[in-house]
Amino acid sequence: MSFNINKFKERALTLDSIALLYILIVGGLCHILPIPEIVKGFLALPALLIFYYLFGKCVLDGTSKTLNNYIFWLKLKKSDLISQFIFFWLFGYFIVTFLLYLLNTISTLLVYEFKIFFIQDNILKYIFLYFFLFILFYKILKHLGYGYSNENRYDDLLKNISNEGINSKTLLFFILFSMTMVSFSKMFIPFPYIGELYISVAEDECSSSRLLNDGYLALGTRYVILQFNSIGHVFFGIEILTLNWVVPYLLFFILMFGIYMLSYSISKNKFISLFGSVSGSLFAATIIDIPGVALVKGNMLYVVLLPLILFFINRNFCFTKTDTLKKDLHSLIIIGCVFVLISFFSLIYVPPIFELSTYQILLKYLFLLTLILILVLFGTFYKKEVMFTFLIILFICFTFHSQEFILFFGIIFLYLFGLIIIKSNSPYGHYFIIFMIFLSLLFFSVQYFSIINFTDAQYFTKEIYSNMGMDSYNFTYKLNRIEEKSNSIIWLFAIIASIFILIYGQKKYMQKNILIIFMSYSIVLVYFLPESATIRIEKFMCPFIGFLVGWGIFHISKFFNQKYIYFFAIFFIICMLFATSFSLVYEFAKPPMGYTYYPKFAYYEYESCSWMRTNIPENTILVTDRFSYFTMAPLSQKIYFMNLDMNKDMGTTQKYDINKWMMINEIFHAENSEYAYNNLKKLEKMHIVDDISKAYVTMKTIKDPQFEHFSSVIVITGRTIKAFDNTKKTKNQYILPIEWYYSLNKINPESRYLKIFNDQKYFTLLYNNSDYIYIFGVNSEPGIPVKIQNNSR
Repeated sequence: MSFNINKFKERALTLDSIALLYILIVGGLCHILPIPEIVKGFLALPALLIFYYLFGKCVLDGTSKTLNNYIFWLKLKKSDLISQFIFFWLFGYFIVTFLLYLLNTISTLLVYEFKIFFIQDNILKYIFLYFFLFILFYKILKHLGYGYSNENRYDDLLKNISNEGINSKTLLFFILFSMTMVSFSKMFIPFPYIGELYISVAEDECSSSRLLNDGYLALGTRYVILQFNSIGHVFFGIEILTLNWVVPYLLFFILMFGIYMLSYSISKNKFISLFGSVSGSLFAATIIDIPGVALVKGNMLYVVLLPLILFFINRNFCFTKTDTLKKDLHSLIIIGCVFVLISFFSLIYVPPIFELSTYQILLKYLFLLTLILILVLFGTFYKKEVMFTFLIILFICFTFHSQEFILFFGIIFLYLFGLIIIKSNSPYGHYFIIFMIFLSLLFFSVQYFSIINFTDAQYFTKEIYSNMGMDSYNFTYKLNRIEEKSNSIIWLFAIIASIFILIYGQKKYMQKNILIIFMSYSIVLVYFLPESATIRIEKFMCPFIGFLVGWGIFHISKFFNQKYIYFFAIFFIICMLFATSFSLVYEFAKPPMGYTYYPKFAYYEYESCSWMRTNIPENTILVTDRFSYFTMAPLSQKIYFMNLDMNKDMGTTQKYDINKWMMINEIFHAENSEYAYNNLKKLEKMHIVDDISKAYVTMKTIKDPQFEHFSSVIVITGRTIKAFDNTKKTKNQYILPIEWYYSLNKINPESRYLKIFNDQKYFTLLYNNSDYIYIFGVNSEPGIPVKIQNNSR
């Protein structure tokens, strides 16, 4: 039997096999070769797309074969490759997250009730490796001929995206533009930048480390960044914070790509789509809290996914007109969505009066995911409708950021609602949308001209966000914020486009443009509602504003008949757009006044966290200033012995934790070493109130009863000295300052703080990085020095 090289290439060199080989080969090289850490981070980026896509595709393909149901699979395969990728990625993420919750719930029950650690030690610790092995063996079996079917090849992908108005030059432009924008915002933000929301970043890193080291998953819903970090570490061997620093490059590229795809699916015009993509991404780079998408957080993924999800809906909305679905799909979608939303609110946001045990809390999340799974199976194997299943799968996005998910899904549901109205060709549909636009303008005008002043109710904010990190934002604040953080040139072209579309919107080819106007003004209406939490919806404007700007520039340029004037006008508009946008990005990314760098988290602090992670026991508490505690404790994988908060003062901090902070203040202002030592010993015996740490300590103590006997270390940096110097000026006991910035100067060896902890009878100097940071161990008994131990695994 002769070997047919062409047949082998057709079978083996598919998109899926190339993607799988990328993780195997490149990931293997990252573990073997001394590749720089940042380079490994960039190499790991494609794996975040590949892993969930392949897992979702293998699971769906396998279940279709097992249950002898190919109808849904065939319908999905008839869709374009980009829609397939979006569906498989979300489906893969859903299955992975569902299994994590399921295994974690069972494991927690076994540990707490029966002291059995089998699932933690043998399954959860290696869960991502098991997922990858499943993908690998499934693909091998297919290529050996068991159930083999033709798969998409590289030339299929190129042909498919070319049908969507994208060629290699466009993709290269997206890559270069994304790298330019994110790199520009990082000019003064060197690695390891952790951003304003330092707690979330550090906690995600700690959670992924605990999963991979102990098979432990913390309570809560935000599992997406934890999974990304785990994938990067398992397959590419990257260290903490590396992925956080490089992922924004991928996110910005996907955002540009998604806005382009959405714009092209509406306009079928490359010019509008390209300018829409650039304008929308520039709008996002300035309007979101972290300039240029320079920080990875779950709610940032909503911004990136939104245009792709709307593109999927646009491209696959034809499924709602098939005979198999008839007239009940619309009502079925509404019933299913409302049903899941009610369950979501009732389960996730339980009143604080209910005291639930750890596994009961996990059970409520598992119940919600099981409900979603049932609806997914119903849509896949009974209704056999792609759109229904896709909309139900979207509920898994609540694990990105459970609070902002409500805003995110509300926008998707509103877009679908508007699309149904337009597709119905109802004579009243256009007028209803116009009425909603008029209502938005009226609501804005009565507040802008101070005809009516609404009070910030904060009902939604308190119920959903529990006032976490949220201040009171009135209309004036919101208006000033959007004026300061967004580009006036972008707004100008968007307004011109919206006026033109509204005038000529009754023409059939303009109907989807009317939908974009409807979405833009609806978001503005929600943004200016008298609720603080709605301020977070501002970033979801980017795909709609981007499309309007592209549309406006395209039609304005048509007024210039002569060719050279046309090109001059386009060049002038581009220059103004870029100059004003880069100016805004710089305004938010530049160092604070008096600094030539961005002194948020120094590299020597990062190095000290790595040292503590491998040389100090895990059941150690860090005694330092508030900012250092909130960042260095999780990054060094140490115990949170106080609740986390995002507030500059301690007005919302529990009284028990305030007592701890007051004791720490006394320790640093102690008159002598003995007084500081005695207070530290009292501090070590105070119990933990943080829910996440309490559950983790309980689990570790069941395995090792000695774990609950804490030790402590003193961490002193220039930030620490500045913070406690400032506490002398503070009369209010509920304010213990957080030092965001400080000069990265060496600590004076004669500092009074060093003198307190240099007494070897009570303290042991464990670490000193060129006088920038000191770490002192607290002796277990006076005169018995602390010994360094190796915790590396």
